[in-house]
Amino acid sequence: TAWEVPNSFPLGLARDLEGRAQSVTPLADFFPQRRRKCPTEIENIREGVALCEDGFARAEAILREAAIGPDSILHWHNQPLTAEILRGEIDARIALLGGTASHTITAPGIQGADPHQAGHGPIRTDEPIVIDIFPRVDRTGYHGDFTRTLLKGTAPDIVKAAFEAVKAAQQAAIAAVRAGIKARDVHRAAADSLEKSGFQTSAEAAQPFGFFHGTGHGLGLEVHEAPRVGTNEDLLEAGNVITIEPGLYYPEWGGIRLEDVVVVEKDGCRNLTTAPCVLEVP
Repeated sequence: TAWEVPNSFPLGLARDLEGRAQSVTPLADFFPQRRRKCPTEIENIREGVALCEDGFARAEAILREAAIGPDSILHWHNQPLTAEILRGEIDARIALLGGTASHTITAPGIQGADPHQAGHGPIRTDEPIVIDIFPRVDRTGYHGDFTRTLLKGTAPDIVKAAFEAVKAAQQAAIAAVRAGIKARDVHRAAADSLEKSGFQTSAEAAQPFGFFHGTGHGLGLEVHEAPRVGTNEDLLEAGNVITIEPGLYYPEWGGIRLEDVVVVEKDGCRNLTTAPCVLEVP
């Protein structure tokens, strides 16, 4: 007669159960055992990350093949290359390999200043494209998660500097990961690195800029699950699988985000991501 349910449990169903003399208690941390992954689960997530990397390789190949038109818009197969086309090619590649990609991000230029902007319209030369891929492996139900930022042509100096700053911040955060460390300390490693690089942040601005989101999150049967890696006090444990994804976002030119997936271990972490971080595609 008593049930514990996730916070996302449907309200109408909860009221129907309570009308049948059943008590329903929502829990923020519904299944805490899922925080720690066994070797099989880690392998399932690694397969998800591999799907991401295959999808990204498809996007990179398309950008290499694309021609730069006189209007600075990229052209591919004799038509303008758009964010929608690039996203469709990524998702199709993942589908061929046994995965389902939903809400893939291919945000070019100033659209990348919004971390959740999916991306739309033509892609232009010399503008960064935030590519964020998080498919589900159909066979197992586990997810991968992966972000890189690419551009076709030559990056402006500010974009190059931001890319190197985010790359250094990600490396600092990964170096901080180990069992027993507080999530906030991993986040602080990334934030401090970006601040030392000279990039300012304001989460209160009309359009927030800089590094204004958390450093990462747990990954598994859901794209976002415990533990969160931000300003929270959670202690990381061996067996946690988390993303490390700092970013910089400015409405004047767009965004940079780099994301790897790591397994927390006793004395450090193991990176499940193998794709390199390269900004420019010739």
